[in-house]
Amino acid sequence: MNDRGRRFHDAVVVVTGAASGLGLRLCERFGAEGAKVAAIDVDGPGLDRAYAELTGKGIACLPRVADLRDPRQIDDAAAAVESE
Repeated sequence: MNDRGRRFHDAVVVVTGAASGLGLRLCERFGAEGAKVAAIDVDGPGLDRAYAELTGKGIACLPRVADLRDPRQIDDAAAAVESE
């Protein structure tokens, strides 16, 4: 495989709004390029569905439910991503 197909190999990308729409599409795109995706969204059930979809495509994904209006939840999500 050429470098273009894996330009984010071993990178960790944080995507907010990851449960659906543009956020989910970004997770798919970065994952297809080799990134490990930290998928963050306030919608827990939606994030569960997104996680199943992403991992079903072979994308490494760390789902975290967080409301980005809450600084503590942001800190907790960041700590979880850093510890992986």
